[in-house]
Amino acid sequence: TLTTSKVPAVLTMIGSTETGKKVISESTTSIKKLGMELGGNAPFIIFDDADFDKALDLAVILSFWNSGQICVAANRIFVHKNIYDKFMKAFVKRASEINLGFGIKENPDVFMGPVVSRHDRDRMFALVEDAVSKGAILEYGGKIPEGFPEKGNWIEPTVVSGITPEMNLFRQETFGPVAGIMS
Repeated sequence: TLTTSKVPAVLTMIGSTETGKKVISESTTSIKKLGMELGGNAPFIIFDDADFDKALDLAVILSFWNSGQICVAANRIFVHKNIYDKFMKAFVKRASEINLGFGIKENPDVFMGPVVSRHDRDRMFALVEDAVSKGAILEYGGKIPEGFPEKGNWIEPTVVSGITPEMNLFRQETFGPVAGIMS
């Protein structure tokens, strides 16, 4: 309705590139300004001279805060080979210590909740399955956490190492709590 209407002078949207193309093509009934955030595949790059603790903290936050459902989430983490093993060990440990639950305001120990929909949770499982089938290693997570209801769209904070450009996890925006890491 909004894209074909002559009333709005400006449309903004956050969504996929496919949806963005559709909005652009349907908006030709009048001249509109279009502002779009069409997803991304943000890299997080850690060099061997980085402040290790700060990089680790930021990588965890940008991978798992809000269940990874933020537009600036770290989708791919590139770690210099000189610190890769140390980083992987620390990152997996931190992922395994994340407290899951509802009500972050009511319960300050909670860091991560469920993903927004069953479709999104299943998409996370599919990204992990595709990566593992192509040689990546599931380091942590990748399943519904114990003690959490199936109906809640839960997935553990998930860490996958050894991702490569052939994997969907490397190429697609994750928008969920799955961190793909490579040296």
